[in-house]
Amino acid sequence: MNKKENNAGKEKKTCFVIMPIGELSSYPPDHFRHVYEDIFVPAILKAGYQPKRADDTKASHMIQVGILNDIVKSPMVICDLSSRNPNVLFELGIRQAFDLPVVLVQEKDTPRIFDISTINTIDYRKELIYHEVIKDRANITKAIMETEDNQKGINSIIKLLEISSAQKANDNNNNDDANVLLFTLTNQLQKVINRLDDIDEGTLKNDTNPTLLNL
Repeated sequence: MNKKENNAGKEKKTCFVIMPIGELSSYPPDHFRHVYEDIFVPAILKAGYQPKRADDTKASHMIQVGILNDIVKSPMVICDLSSRNPNVLFELGIRQAFDLPVVLVQEKDTPRIFDISTINTIDYRKELIYHEVIKDRANITKAIMETEDNQKGINSIIKLLEISSAQKANDNNNNDDANVLLFTLTNQLQKVINRLDDIDEGTLKNDTNPTLLNL
């Protein structure tokens, strides 16, 4: 029985998408929404996952907690490094800290953030031309499936540097520690968001070392 047959009739696992959300002056209106809907969503569905983005949920509960839960608990994550968005890099850092599978993508010709040859990043074309979109979807689908099957963590900075990952609490132990960690991460994410309100967008776009370490 192949993977598609095995998944038939079962609820799809979530693939959370970390990416820029909202309007950026250097991009056309709704650019990243179109990237999400036209490239990422079909690619994720083809790979057997249910796509989810932070703004998909309209619930009134604290959005930062929801984002952190999705980052840590989703079986798969896609992270779009385009525009070097500080929120995106912060959320990727959380995912990497727990040594969880992630597929890195970015628009073609974006300067590489990670100067490490073993960190694989999939390029997509930002012009959203139909035949290019089809190819980019296929490449991302393939990357998701390879990441799912790969046991060595090809995109794991934790494994690359041979350091220990953050420990996730199980259902019976360390719940207090987990709550403290979640609370701390939530506060840190809120600080990032507040800081972004006071920083010029053009400066952020050209800054390869966002001020996340100066919180």
